[in-house]
Amino acid sequence: MTHVTPAAGIPVVVSPVYGAYRQPLEITVKKNIGSTDRKLRAFVLAPVLVIAGVLAGPTGWLALVAYALAAVMLATSAVSTCPLYLPFGLSTTARDSATTGASRR
Repeated sequence: MTHVTPAAGIPVVVSPVYGAYRQPLEITVKKNIGSTDRKLRAFVLAPVLVIAGVLAGPTGWLALVAYALAAVMLATSAVSTCPLYLPFGLSTTARDSATTGASRR
């Protein structure tokens, strides 16, 4: 297989079996949850929500909401991205001093 970059800049792969085809674009998600935020979500908020769900009645609607929120906290902690942070430009990740121009002390 050989890689060719046409004028548009989109990589094209030339395969002896399939001929020329474009590689699928890789979708990357910017991480906006720092390590402290991840730990709080996974080890504090999710267990508290599960306990609140159990205390509210394991099969009640309030318990289901608490379980769903706990699942969201665990999922966002696992992927280090919070969709609610994106529209507001929020991030709890540690910023590099070279990119922000601020000096670290």
